[in-house]
Amino acid sequence: GERNDGTRGERNDGTHGERNDGTHGERNDGTHRERTGNVKGTQRERNDGTRGERSDGTRGELRQGMMDFLVDHRFINGEEAMLINLERCVGCDDCVRACATAHDNNPRFVRQGSRFENAMIASACMHCTDPVCLIGCPTGAIHRAEDSGTVVIDDNTCIGCATCANSCPYSNIRMVEIRDENGQFVTDREGQPISRATKCDLCADQLTGPACVQSCPHDALARVNMRDTERLLEWLK
Repeated sequence: GERNDGTRGERNDGTHGERNDGTHGERNDGTHRERTGNVKGTQRERNDGTRGERSDGTRGELRQGMMDFLVDHRFINGEEAMLINLERCVGCDDCVRACATAHDNNPRFVRQGSRFENAMIASACMHCTDPVCLIGCPTGAIHRAEDSGTVVIDDNTCIGCATCANSCPYSNIRMVEIRDENGQFVTDREGQPISRATKCDLCADQLTGPACVQSCPHDALARVNMRDTERLLEWLK
C-alpha cells in the first residue's frame, strides 16, 4: 500500500508527477516550450547566428580575407578587373586567343596574376577609379572615354614614350613593337622598331563587349568592379 499509495504514489504524484508536471513538465512547458515556443527564434538564431556563423561567418571571413587581399594588392581601385575562377578555368587559353584575334594578333593581357582562394586577378588593365597612368602623357593619347569611362589609348597619337607604362602600378600597360599590314616591324629613321603602349580596352569597338569574357566556354572569366565584394563572392561560389 505504501508502494501503491506512497512510493508509487510518490512516483506518480511526486517523483513521476514531478517528471510529468515538474521536470518533464519543465521540459514540455519550460525547456521544450523554450525550444518549441522560440523555435522560430532558435531557427532564426541558427540562420543568423549558429548557422549564420557557419555560412555568413565563413562568408564574412572570406569577405574580410578577400577585402584584405584586394587592399593589400591595391586591386580595390579596379572597376573592370579581370577575375578568373580557378575552379572553373581549365587553362584552354580561348580567352587569350580571342583577345589576340580582336587586336591584330596582339593579346592585351596575360593570363597570370595574384591569387586568393579560388580567384585570380589576371594581368589586364582594370580601368581604375583613379587611373594614375593618365598623368604625364605628353599627347593625351591615353585617356578616359567620355561615353563609357573606359581607359583607352589612341594609337594615332601615342608616341611610345612609355610614360603610362611606367606609371601603372600593376604593370598592365606594355610597350609592344608594332607591325604593318604585312606583318613587318615598323622602324624609325635609324632602323629601330617603333613601340606603342598597349593594354586592354574592353574591346571598345565590339558590340558584344570583351572578347575574353564572351569566348570562355566555362564561365570562368568575368570583368568585375572590385568594390562590389558581394557580387565578387557570389560569382566565385
